[in-house]
Amino acid sequence: MGQNARYLLGYLLCGGCATFLDFSVFLVLTDYFGIWYFHANFVSYPLGMSTNFILNKVLNFRNKYRGYLRQFGIFVLIGLLGLVVNQWILYSLVESFGFFPLLAKAVALGIVVAWNFTANRYLTFELMK
Repeated sequence: MGQNARYLLGYLLCGGCATFLDFSVFLVLTDYFGIWYFHANFVSYPLGMSTNFILNKVLNFRNKYRGYLRQFGIFVLIGLLGLVVNQWILYSLVESFGFFPLLAKAVALGIVVAWNFTANRYLTFELMK
């Protein structure tokens, strides 16, 4: 397996753990606390993003760069752009096309993962070693 394929597989596994946390918090907030899906996503998404950064830095890319805050800042900027796209897709699918919010969130996630992997692979973890 090539290095890029290994990184992608690791990214998907780390992201899967982070996504599980994201979706779990999203479900608890919407189904148990009655929080509007749009607001719930603003809470669950950053939790998943932070978990994803830690897991990828330590386990996947084994990145030794010690400027954690700077590196996390770049990761967050990439993630925030992903959040904007995620929110737009989520809202559009639910409000314009009648998707169930959890299904719309899954579709949005699939699209945003491609952006996040590519940008983080090269900007967050490759440039900052």
